[in-house]
Amino acid sequence: MSGIAAVDETGQILVSGYMKDGKGSRVYVTDLDDRSYYIILHRDGVPFTGHAGGIAVTDGRVYIAS
Repeated sequence: MSGIAAVDETGQILVSGYMKDGKGSRVYVTDLDDRSYYIILHRDGVPFTGHAGGIAVTDGRVYIAS
């Protein structure tokens, strides 16, 4: 795992991370009801396999440092 951010409006926690096995980097989402899922990051329609570093949330947008 590389970064963590909270979404104040929804209470969700977002964690960014990249995979050692070459699969697409991910953002893991956990909500107030302890439901969890992940989103695989894509660039130009192809899974992004680079470093998904720090993560921030502002104005309804999620930003990830690579």
